[in-house]
Amino acid sequence: MARKIPLLVALLLAIPFGVAGGFVFGQGGLWIGSGAFVVASGSPSIVVSDGRFQNDGAFTSATSLVRMEGIASTANSTITGTSPTTFHDFTQQKSANGILLAQNIVVNNNFTMNGGLFELNNFFVTLGSATGQIVSESELNRVTGLTGGEIIKTMPLNAPTGVNPGNLGAVITSSANLGSTTIRRGHVQQTDGNAGLSINRYYDILPTNNTGLSATLRQQYFDAELAGRVEAELQHYNSLDGGLSWFDRSFSSRNTASNFVEQVGYTDFSTRWTLASPINQPLPVVWVDEGLRCTREAAELFWTVVETAGSDHFEVEQSADQVAWQRLADGYIASRGTGRNRYEYPIVEAANFFRVVQVDAAGATSVSEAHRLTCNIAGSWHLWPNPAAEAIQVKAPFGQAMKGYEISNMLGQVLLQASVAETTQHTILLEGKLPAGMYTLKVFPVSGDLAVKKFEVGR
Repeated sequence: MARKIPLLVALLLAIPFGVAGGFVFGQGGLWIGSGAFVVASGSPSIVVSDGRFQNDGAFTSATSLVRMEGIASTANSTITGTSPTTFHDFTQQKSANGILLAQNIVVNNNFTMNGGLFELNNFFVTLGSATGQIVSESELNRVTGLTGGEIIKTMPLNAPTGVNPGNLGAVITSSANLGSTTIRRGHVQQTDGNAGLSINRYYDILPTNNTGLSATLRQQYFDAELAGRVEAELQHYNSLDGGLSWFDRSFSSRNTASNFVEQVGYTDFSTRWTLASPINQPLPVVWVDEGLRCTREAAELFWTVVETAGSDHFEVEQSADQVAWQRLADGYIASRGTGRNRYEYPIVEAANFFRVVQVDAAGATSVSEAHRLTCNIAGSWHLWPNPAAEAIQVKAPFGQAMKGYEISNMLGQVLLQASVAETTQHTILLEGKLPAGMYTLKVFPVSGDLAVKKFEVGR
């Protein structure tokens, strides 16, 4: 029995696609029916005017150009079908309205914006091969997708200088070899559910090598994507958890005429990036900065956060492999209340990685970056703060505990002393007991050698 194929496809199959500069015109749309094949031989132009490109069969693009044009409504100018579609060159040249994506597509060469908006509509455009890129994107002719969808480019980045993969607008400079790097650009406005909002653009940046990058990132945008944000206030924000909590990364330069905001000195590209204003409806920043630093005697985990009324406490966790995490026994730190707060936590445990988990009153969490411990902390007792005022904290190194202490002045006179129940951390109250000056703390461990620390009391 003869196989039936749509009339338009039957006509197209009779056209000599192999002729250089061949031209095919589809009025009202191009439909490749189920079981049918369209093979573009050479570099023909396939023009779809006021209609859809529907692929339910098989389309081989070779080096052809598919152009969609006309004035039909966006809802009637679609790329759709049940079969995956790969274009070589694709051009949107609508003189009115736009194009609606209704299936995932691949464009291996030029994805050209010559007229109208290309609506992602929760689908994905992959810029394939080495040459896949957006061309001629502008304020009026651009890719968008306020409800979802992304345009994606993957390429190797070895010590890139001002490289803009796929012309997606994430411009990267780094002295490192990032390896194969994927850039995903979306247009859903970012928020954590409160009043703060970003522009209508974000990037997920996913390099193979994501450490020691010493990188500069320039985020570009269009004025039409500002979504009410104050352009002169824009700066970088990034999220480690898909947009639930945000780090304020500030900026090193920005240009409202050229539409970009740039920041230098990134050691890694941690997942999601966007632009927002810290003044006009800012993204609610949970993590301002955080890290792990080495001191002469120990290591210290620190973090600064802007807390809301719902913030409850923090938990310090350790891990050997960044897969299995365990809260430290004394790693529960109560919130200091609403506002900008700085926290510090001495690290004397023997583990590879540490991080901080913020917990709100409802039990929801947000997580800091993981920090690798590179300090030599074997056998170190930690005393803080120094200088002190009202009290000092004493913490034992991993595997040890204290049973008592004494504090003496610079003449060797013992002013305070006490025995304590066996503990790994102890608070010594100083207020009203010691005048301003320098002192020596002797810590008596349960086992091992006496520990001696110098500290200052200031008023």
